[in-house]
Amino acid sequence: MPRRRFGMVRKLASGRYQASFTGPDRSRQTAKETFRAETDAERWLDRAERDIKRGHWIPDQGLGRQSLRQCCEVLETHH
Repeated sequence: MPRRRFGMVRKLASGRYQASFTGPDRSRQTAKETFRAETDAERWLDRAERDIKRGHWIPDQGLGRQSLRQCCEVLETHH
């Protein structure tokens, strides 16, 4: 696969594709789902890159496994 300028896409043994990138906080961020097509994974990375450039990206800190209060506290620190 050609090297991307932002993020990376890799093909898994299942035949599906995984997308990931290093966020502004220097932590590796991986898409929550895998993708049937490589182009779908690339589109996910393109959206993530746009969100970062616009200042709309929030690092995944397990927000889906936290209480609403904990999520709000994380969000407050990023705005």
